[in-house]
Amino acid sequence: MITPKDIRAIRLRLHLTQAQMAEELGCSRVHISNLERGAYGVGHKFRAQIQLLYAPEPEQKKMVRYMKIHLLMRL
Repeated sequence: MITPKDIRAIRLRLHLTQAQMAEELGCSRVHISNLERGAYGVGHKFRAQIQLLYAPEPEQKKMVRYMKIHLLMRL
């Protein structure tokens, strides 16, 4: 399960602002803020999208993130 701290840690690890993460996930910045504060839980589709933002190899992060997010958007 992803916690609010996990969401923030992933975003910061990728050097994304809340607005940038929201744009990539197709939601609002306020939604990301609410998730990070624990205002409400993370749904399973959204959780999968957040998990796909992380790629273990720094040089591959951007490409993997781009490909996986766009594949999810087509579902």
